[in-house]
Amino acid sequence: MESIKAGIVPPSLAKDMPPAPPGVSQELPSAPVALAEKKPELDLALLPDEIDEETVKKILDQADEMHVEVLTEANLRRAVAQLERRIKKNQQDRIRHAEDPEKWIKSEVDLDEEIKRWKQLAADPALYPLFIEARGLELLLSLLNHSNQDIQLEVIDVLAEFTDADTLAECKNPQEILNKLVEHQLPELTVETLQRINEESGEDEQRGVSHCLSIVENLLESEPSLAGKFTKFHKLPNWLLRRVRNPVGGQPTAFDFNRLYASEILVVLLQNSAEARESLGAKQGGDAVDKLLRAVAVYRKRDPESSQEEEMAQNLFDALCSLLLVPANKELLGKQQGIELMLRIVKERRFFCSQAIKVLDFALLACPPNCQIFVEKLGLKFLFSIFMKKARPSHQKKRNKAQERRDEEHAVSIINSLCRGCSGVATARVLNKFMENQCEKLERLLELHDAYQAQIDAFFARREEEKRDEDDELTKQLEIDDEERKYLDACDHGLFTLQQIDSVIVRLANMGNALVTKRLVDLLNMRSIDTRQIHKVVTDFTEHMDEKAATERARLLHLLKRFEEIYDAGGVVVAEEEESMEEDTDEEEVEREREKEEREKEKEEKERERRLRSEKNRRDRDDDRDRHKRRRRDD
Repeated sequence: MESIKAGIVPPSLAKDMPPAPPGVSQELPSAPVALAEKKPELDLALLPDEIDEETVKKILDQADEMHVEVLTEANLRRAVAQLERRIKKNQQDRIRHAEDPEKWIKSEVDLDEEIKRWKQLAADPALYPLFIEARGLELLLSLLNHSNQDIQLEVIDVLAEFTDADTLAECKNPQEILNKLVEHQLPELTVETLQRINEESGEDEQRGVSHCLSIVENLLESEPSLAGKFTKFHKLPNWLLRRVRNPVGGQPTAFDFNRLYASEILVVLLQNSAEARESLGAKQGGDAVDKLLRAVAVYRKRDPESSQEEEMAQNLFDALCSLLLVPANKELLGKQQGIELMLRIVKERRFFCSQAIKVLDFALLACPPNCQIFVEKLGLKFLFSIFMKKARPSHQKKRNKAQERRDEEHAVSIINSLCRGCSGVATARVLNKFMENQCEKLERLLELHDAYQAQIDAFFARREEEKRDEDDELTKQLEIDDEERKYLDACDHGLFTLQQIDSVIVRLANMGNALVTKRLVDLLNMRSIDTRQIHKVVTDFTEHMDEKAATERARLLHLLKRFEEIYDAGGVVVAEEEESMEEDTDEEEVEREREKEEREKEKEEKERERRLRSEKNRRDRDDDRDRHKRRRRDD
């Protein structure tokens, strides 16, 4: 029976059949009851003695050529009853003739043809409730455990069309249909079927995987909360993580469509499910961070070979960013040398330089250990090259303005994270960067403040003039008040970046470096920047912080107050230092640390020389002892 595992014989085997006896028709159609054209029954005597797997495959490829009656409300129950009869007949024949496939293959052909006819159900979503009520869905789902995988693949194909998000939306009550699909365990059955399919077997199996992923995508699009259900037992996420790393064929550089599809589903799961982000990360012992780092590491040395591979790799970077929304995953990324990997991609200006900058932004946000690693691994050089617009990925012949703007925004956010999270020598090194070349980076910072402030002012002016009937309706549907919607829109138009810029201004003024503080205040006056704008932006930023960030909110408001005092005093007042920073965070601290390192190196060198001398003396003593022993033996 296993040799006929694909074993469904549709009625178009004429070319593979032996010549018919005189007077016997060669034609072998075997239509189900509901077919528009009734055809003669299949004569098993005309089947060849042996049916190899290749012949069965040809039969299956031709099985969908039958013309079937259109499903309507009047005949749907009868069609479901016929499907049930076909299933029972096939089960009975398989049990009775388990060792003789020729005696059950006819019923399997009929079952295969009966399944195919249900593809047309998606053309009339109004029939879905009746189909479910008549147990049609239950019958189809039961076939996902059929011993013939080709039957399973046919059912998956039907369900992929049945669950199309646009089609479900046309139903009278889409939520009720979705509830029934979940109640009948479609998510679990789909994932189990997906795990059983071996894509290496051929194109049919590869299409089957695509259809399984389509079902997952359709369900998540219709009901995003199902992401938690799909990740509950780890089966789907683990399969996706394996699939994005292992292309069909086993070649590391190979690419296939299902690999791209798997990366898309992985991103959707991680974006929609906090449970998935935690269960796949460090909090519950998951290794998704490590697997994704390994998956993107190949692009440290090479660029994608096609637009599809480029899209897949971008999905992997996005999935990594989603995982980094969990604090424990950030620390795990730092421990697994993820910071070094991203800096390597940025340093070599590879194709995914911008994606690496984005990952670094997520990794450093509210994570002091990663901030320290970033500075220790010489990340400041590349960061400020991007900040000053001196760096561009080597593959870009022309500047992409939109991508440049995104890189700029991530760079500002990283600088804010460093000002907040660094301590000791790392803080001094950040300050030194702002003092280089007559504080040109401070000028750049205030230039960005002016640019984003003008952009936000223009947005608010334009928003007041525009009619937002459609958006107002959307706001009501999402239950978001007008002020909240206004704030979110402003963030999309640059407000968030302006908040980061102004936070950096406030923090720099409070970091205890007299030169930076004085130069910053002078530049604010030279550019006629109203500090009331900075006050408003930073205050607004603190008001929209998460409730868990109460300590950070209070700290930033305190720094804002000190900033205003410093500005009013002309920048000559020594600012208080942040609690997370040690004293003496100016260039003298860097010099002291450098001298300390040199002393330690000198000490280590002397210790090494002492050990070498000691080892040499020991060898000399051993040699003398050996010579003395030989001399005594000779005597």
